[in-house]
Amino acid sequence: MNRLTAIKITCIAISSMLSAFVAADFTRGMDTPDDLIAARVNGTPIYAGRVKQLVNQLLGTRKATPTGRQTLERMALEQLIDRQLVLDYLKQRGELASNREVGIEFDRLKDRLARREKTMDDYLRDRNETANALRQEFLWRLTWQRYTGK
Repeated sequence: MNRLTAIKITCIAISSMLSAFVAADFTRGMDTPDDLIAARVNGTPIYAGRVKQLVNQLLGTRKATPTGRQTLERMALEQLIDRQLVLDYLKQRGELASNREVGIEFDRLKDRLARREKTMDDYLRDRNETANALRQEFLWRLTWQRYTGK
């Protein structure tokens, strides 16, 4: 079994167990406070606001039924749990992207935005995202790309 398959199997098993514990309380509806911790993965909190943000980005301007939104929230939470499990595993192996690499990616985005006469604040506001969440997304993307060789 290769490394990627082993990670996927581990993530699926663990996230299924974790999701069973946290999804029932979290998916009551969109009135959940953003700073509520929806789950913890090895001590790292996953906030309800981040889950909502992923769902809103996925939906864009489309509407979802309450049941459909709950399903999307559950799936987004499971994805964030899986990502954190993978990041923890790769951190243990010394394969996590560095803060410097994440900072470089952040600065590249700022430069691209400046060429379009936009600011980072505009970008974050349009995406309803925080700088911290964006950095976490860069950490994930850079680490995963490195791991998968892309």
